[in-house]
Amino acid sequence: MCVELHMRIAMRKHQQKAHEGVPQEKKICGVCGASVLDLASHMRAFHPKEEDFRFICSVCNKKFALYSRLNKHKKVTHGIGDMLKCDLCPKEYAIKKNLEAHRNMHLNIRPFKCPKCPMAFTREEVLKKHKLYKHEGVKCPPNRPRKKKVVEVETSESDSD
Repeated sequence: MCVELHMRIAMRKHQQKAHEGVPQEKKICGVCGASVLDLASHMRAFHPKEEDFRFICSVCNKKFALYSRLNKHKKVTHGIGDMLKCDLCPKEYAIKKNLEAHRNMHLNIRPFKCPKCPMAFTREEVLKKHKLYKHEGVKCPPNRPRKKKVVEVETSESDSD
């Protein structure tokens, strides 16, 4: 499996270098309508068939179509692999994006700014929710806590990673 993965990565790098600047024809996915350069990779990643699930977790036997998803599962679910440590507190994360958002909270850095109001957030997905609920008229789900400050909601959501 490692050799196969290495060969796919090497081929992708070769294609990018050899065909740089050459327009490539995109294909339309018949399942979701996405416009993609590599339809086979898209199908394996987003619409896998039973035979595509060839990567198996050695801990719980869950199957994955992509090796990268197996590795992410092992880190997040079983704590296997290198964890990323916060240099400001004892917390550890399996995913770099989550560590960065956590660290931004320590430093009060909010890189995701709302284009329609002064609000800013440490996580892009919290900005997306904000825009939906505050600017696009979507009603909050009934189980969502009300009357919390945005910072408190954001803290509780991002620290649950």
